[in-house]
Amino acid sequence: MLLLSGVFFPVTQLPEIIARHVTQALPLYHAVELIRLAMLGRPLDAPAFHALVLIACDRVVSVVHVAVQEADDEVRAAALKAALIVLT
Repeated sequence: MLLLSGVFFPVTQLPEIIARHVTQALPLYHAVELIRLAMLGRPLDAPAFHALVLIACDRVVSVVHVAVQEADDEVRAAALKAALIVLT
């Protein structure tokens, strides 16, 4: 992800297909765009868009995490119930 998100070299040096589709799907690309332009004192290109993409990625990861955690809790509960049945 570091190589494709413009951390070490500009995204414009990547092949066109990668630069347009793959790179812009990575959340790190949007974070790098916001941070790099702010640190260089340049005007930000669509800062709201970059911020919204980062927020959307955060929400998706949070929802997936909660779903996995709930499924894990159900598996633990089932395993505990099975262990209790075996012990009794």
